[in-house]
Amino acid sequence: MKTKLFALPLFICFCLQAQACPDLTGQYTCTDSDGSETLTITQEVSDTLKVIVNDTEIIVDSKSYPMTGDPTMKNASIRSWCDDKAIKSQMTGDLYNGDEKTGYVETMVQYILAEDGLIEVRSSKVKTEGGETPTESTLTCTRDRRN
Repeated sequence: MKTKLFALPLFICFCLQAQACPDLTGQYTCTDSDGSETLTITQEVSDTLKVIVNDTEIIVDSKSYPMTGDPTMKNASIRSWCDDKAIKSQMTGDLYNGDEKTGYVETMVQYILAEDGLIEVRSSKVKTEGGETPTESTLTCTRDRRN
């Protein structure tokens, strides 16, 4: 009986966390000064929330996970969480040119639920011997009503 009572608050906590995340499922057309692109988002809830943006899977549970596959980054990780209107991911890692470390990068990506679509806000800080370079970009995305 104690085991069941202990598991109940964990289950309630998970349900409340999943409910706090916006449902961004859909296909969007996103535009910026460089043109437009299509963004497809699906969400799956099993034991954790998984958000798939195009072909990239994001686990939304506030835990840090290693990132692999980019030869220009090492010691890279991603942590994702959500609030009522946004799913947020923070990525960090060391930048490399071959075997030489050239800097460090921190990137924050937010998918914010908007009235007729979503807004993607991306901000980065690249730190090198020459200093710190911040960048920020915003994509406005309109939901494709055919989906």
